[in-house]
Amino acid sequence: MIDKWLTASQVNQKIFRRLTFTRPAGLAKARLSFLDDKLITIELNPKTGDVADWIDPDDLANLFNARFSVQEWHFGKKLPPLADFEAKINDEPPKKFAEIYDMIAASERTFVLARIDNITALPMGLFTRGCSSCAKEENRKKKARDAGGTFPGQVSFIEIISRKLGNQEASNLRR
Repeated sequence: MIDKWLTASQVNQKIFRRLTFTRPAGLAKARLSFLDDKLITIELNPKTGDVADWIDPDDLANLFNARFSVQEWHFGKKLPPLADFEAKINDEPPKKFAEIYDMIAASERTFVLARIDNITALPMGLFTRGCSSCAKEENRKKKARDAGGTFPGQVSFIEIISRKLGNQEASNLRR
């Protein structure tokens, strides 16, 4: 989603050295990407589902010491230019959340993108599989898990990107 904020010439090339770790503590997978022996991106796949160590979207601000803005996700959606995004970071959460949404932060040194899974379980139907009581039970568990928080769902993907990959506009904002 933040492609517009990055230098496409570097991002689209196969110039990164990547290390992938499967099942590190508390995660399903982690991938580190290096450029010229410097860490440039970190991709984290947290555990999801009915597990004890899932990541709550309400915890992201404290985990990364950054202000996050909620962005509704849909195929092909582009963000505004970085300067406009940073000027309009809204601390007020939306009244209604999509089934999949992103939380994005732009700090002094990094961009952080977190994809949130807020999908409602559906009972068996023409295009779905499952049982009605199973879906109701799963939705009840999700509602109990999200009670008391501001942001529903659970984090399904986190990407931390160095601003060194940012385009000239992003570089000018740091000065």
